[in-house]
Amino acid sequence: MRNKTLGIVAAALAIYLAFGGNLDIPNIQLPDWGGDIVTPVDPLPEPSPDMKIAVQPLIGIVPDLKDRADLSGLYRAIAVTVQRDTQVINTTSQVRALNQRAGTLLLQVTGKSLDTISPGIGEKLNTSFVTMLGLENKSLDPTTRKKCTSAFQAIAWAFEQ
Repeated sequence: MRNKTLGIVAAALAIYLAFGGNLDIPNIQLPDWGGDIVTPVDPLPEPSPDMKIAVQPLIGIVPDLKDRADLSGLYRAIAVTVQRDTQVINTTSQVRALNQRAGTLLLQVTGKSLDTISPGIGEKLNTSFVTMLGLENKSLDPTTRKKCTSAFQAIAWAFEQ
């Protein structure tokens, strides 16, 4: 099974490199369903008091409901990734790097940069994240991994308010 997975990853990488690292995938537009943003089926737990204070500057900073939903969805997905991935994400510095690359992921998915959505939001995201987790580099034991997951969930929660 591992060799098959490795083969699939190698094939995907070969295709990517064959196109010069740029597959030029068209921007897929989702249909406009109209109306308000639907509340997620699985509401996030309210962050701890300390994390709630750290993400307070993010609440209400994004006026557009769709942009808030995009950001919340992105940070929800990152939280799940950090929670589940014990093979690649192993240190707090890798988690911080993932947080810093979230804006690039958002741009690739939505075509909007963080500064287009809300000027200065990138710095506020980084400040909130560092306030919650600090700058110390350490291995992700189960407790630290849970704290990292909770930090991403807290950011998602802030955009859902």
